[in-house]
Amino acid sequence: KKRIDPHFADVFDEAFGEISYWDDKYKQRAAANDEFDWFISFQDAQGVLEPLIRRDAKILVPGCGDAPFSRDLCAAGYEHLCNVDASDVVIERMRAASASASLPATVEWKVMDCRRLDLEADAFDAVVDKALLDCVRCRTDGRLAAADVLREFHRVLKPGGTLIVFSAHTRASLEQIFD
Repeated sequence: KKRIDPHFADVFDEAFGEISYWDDKYKQRAAANDEFDWFISFQDAQGVLEPLIRRDAKILVPGCGDAPFSRDLCAAGYEHLCNVDASDVVIERMRAASASASLPATVEWKVMDCRRLDLEADAFDAVVDKALLDCVRCRTDGRLAAADVLREFHRVLKPGGTLIVFSAHTRASLEQIFD
C-alpha cells in the first residue's frame, strides 16, 4: 500500500494525489451537473485577495478543478486568468462552461501538470493555489512533487509577484516543503 507523509495522513486521502481519482470525481459531478468549490470559495477568499492582487493582474489558478472560483474571480473584475489542471476531463468541462457563461477570451483553461508548467517564465502577477499543494503532498513522492510545484510557481511569477496558498495544513507543515 502506498504511504503518504504522516503529517498529512489525517487530513487527506492518498488517492487525492492521483489524476484518476479526480477524473472519476469530475465525471460524477458532470453527470450530476454539479460543481464543487474545493476548500474555499471566492467569497471567503475575497478579503485576502483584493488587497494583494490588482484587478488587471494576470493570475494563474493551478489545480482549478470544477470550482466556480475562477468564474467568481472574473465576475469580480479579475479577467486575466490561466486555469490549469492535470485532468483533461475537468478542463474540457470548464472550457464548455466558460463558453456558455460568456467569459472573456482572457480566461484560459489548460491541461497541465503543475510540476512541469508549459508556461513562460515571469508571466504572472499572481498565483492563487486553493489546496493543490495539499493534494500533491498526498502522492507517494509528495514532498518532492510539492517542491517541484513551488519551483514552477516561482518560475512563472513575475519578479515581485504574489503567491497565495490556501491550505488545510499548518504553516509548519507547509514549511517542510521548503526544507
